[in-house]
Amino acid sequence: MFEFKIAFKYLLLKKRRLSSSLISLLSIFIISLVVWLVLVFLSVTNGIEKNWLNKLTSLNAPIRISPTEAYYSSYYYLIDSVSENSGYTSKNIKEKLLAKISDPYNPNSDMELPYIFPKPFYKDGKFIDPVKKIFKILNTNKKKYPDLAFQDYEISAALMRLTLHRENKDLFTHFKNEKISFLTQMTYLYSLTENNPNLISLLFPQSKEDLNHFLSKIDRYYDDVQKDLPERGKYLEKAIFQEKIKAREYGVSTFGVNRTGNGCTSSIFG
Repeated sequence: MFEFKIAFKYLLLKKRRLSSSLISLLSIFIISLVVWLVLVFLSVTNGIEKNWLNKLTSLNAPIRISPTEAYYSSYYYLIDSVSENSGYTSKNIKEKLLAKISDPYNPNSDMELPYIFPKPFYKDGKFIDPVKKIFKILNTNKKKYPDLAFQDYEISAALMRLTLHRENKDLFTHFKNEKISFLTQMTYLYSLTENNPNLISLLFPQSKEDLNHFLSKIDRYYDDVQKDLPERGKYLEKAIFQEKIKAREYGVSTFGVNRTGNGCTSSIFG
């Protein structure tokens, strides 16, 4: 009651204390407004932070199992490069998982291994296959936790080259001013993780405007356009245009990607 008594003493309007009462009311109003703005700001930033964290953890798995340098220098990984059964080619994790034979080396047909070649690991007389072992553990946990989703994925380095094509049309003369520029950036490409249950929520549905814009730009090529002196892009021939449409319809990529070895790692969503 003492606090209310002090507050009413300064807030109640009196003839002799009119100015002080108005100043007190104005001060309380400003303080209340500042506190309200702070609460709104904190709630908005907290919501944005949670939204970004949800999207980032949905796109980039909370748990990742990545091969180390010891894996790439082990017998398990290097033996494929000297084995006829593996086509003398190193395998990624997906290929290792689908391989029927964990140790493809055949001493009767393959070359003799050098002395410095890594030695295989055995346990109880059985060859240790780390890839199949970890997928077995994940499949066992998936039975206990149905919401658990996991999938192997690949990462590759590529040069992204975006063509910025702008057309400005004058309202009076109807003259079109076409400007072409390019944006290049080194980037990493990930394989599509279809088993990610949150992937659909991160993708925007394709609209008619997007499709019309895509079709209006796909009939142009800019191979002869220079970066310093951009020129007007030329139209493709009808046969080439239809071929590019069919390639995209069946999911065939038209740009080159340099694979960085067998950079395939496992990703767990859940």
